[in-house]
Amino acid sequence: MYAGQLAGGVVLLAGALLAVVRGAVPGGLTRPLKLGLLTAGGLALAQAAVIALIVLIARFKLHPFIALVAVSLGLGVIVGMPLPAAVKAFQDGVG
Repeated sequence: MYAGQLAGGVVLLAGALLAVVRGAVPGGLTRPLKLGLLTAGGLALAQAAVIALIVLIARFKLHPFIALVAVSLGLGVIVGMPLPAAVKAFQDGVG
C-alpha cells in the first residue's frame, strides 16, 4: 500500500519539477528563477527534494500527500517561484 502511494507521490513530484523547469506557471513568473533546475545545483536540489520526501514518509510516518505538498511547495520557493504562484501551479496540477 505504501509503495503505491510513494510511487504516486514521486510521479506527482516529477510533474511539478517539470512544470518548474519548463516555466509552466499560469500567469508566468513574477520574477526570474534564481536557480534553474537544469544546473548541477538545481539537480542537487531536486535530488534533495526526493530524499526529503522519502525521509518524511518512511522515517517520520508523515502522510504521503502532506509530504508531497510540503516538499513540492518548498522546492518551488527555493528555486525562486513566488509562493502564490507555486500554490497556484500546484492547484492547477492536482485539480
